[in-house]
Amino acid sequence: MPNAAPIRPRNLPEPAPAPAPQIDPPSEPEARKPKWFKAKTRVGKRALAFYTNPAAWRQFRRLCDDEGKSQQDFLIEALNDLFAKNNLQRIAD
Repeated sequence: MPNAAPIRPRNLPEPAPAPAPQIDPPSEPEARKPKWFKAKTRVGKRALAFYTNPAAWRQFRRLCDDEGKSQQDFLIEALNDLFAKNNLQRIAD
């Protein structure tokens, strides 16, 4: 009987499958981590963007370089000038 199946008693139950590993859900603080880094200088502020033609973009970049000021500084100044022109408070910072 070399090819015979192994003999097994009839009253033994089938072996139970191994339990699945348990994965703990992330804790509350981990689940709410922001996706992107935000610099402290941008907390509480909103982005404001617009599109312009390439020539105006180059001229603006050249002005920034010539004056040694950042785009942010010039755009804050421009926004405040727009507010003043329309009799509004100069509140952009």
